Amino acid sequence: MPKPMKISKPKELPERGRGRPRYEPTEQTRQQVSLMAACGLRRYEIYQILNISPDTFRDHHQEDFELGLAKAIAMVGSKLYKRAISDRPDSGAAQQFFLKTRGGWRESKDVQITGKDGGPIEMEHKRVIKAEDVDPEMREMLIEALERALATEEADVDGTAGG
Repeated sequence: MPKPMKISKPKELPERGRGRPRYEPTEQTRQQVSLMAACGLRRYEIYQILNISPDTFRDHHQEDFELGLAKAIAMVGSKLYKRAISDRPDSGAAQQFFLKTRGGWRESKDVQITGKDGGPIEMEHKRVIKAEDVDPEMREMLIEALERALATEEADVDGTAGG
């Protein structure tokens, strides 16, 4: 007769919740997010690098992202402003850029269209009637009217018209 098997008790596992462990940002990750934002990375690129969800990013790093972006804009804007108010030969482009983006200035291109010799534009309107769209009786009347008009016009040119 075989020996009965001994069944051991299962080891107790530490209690753990479902899903990933809770994310806790560190000062280092906050600085990284701020720096990546300043370098121009987008939110989705940063949360992929950190391997966190968009919601987690928003909950823990949205302020870091906005702060990094604001710092970068301030630094570049400061440099641009200093160049724009300088007497350097290349300051004109910086001045134009600053005024267009921050001063509400814009370039406009006015195009004026005129007719022959600068006069008004002349327009000719034509109405096209397809012969197949006109009933046969009306078509005959139109043909006769056109023939009379053409004959009168030819007579005027020849000087044979009365009147």
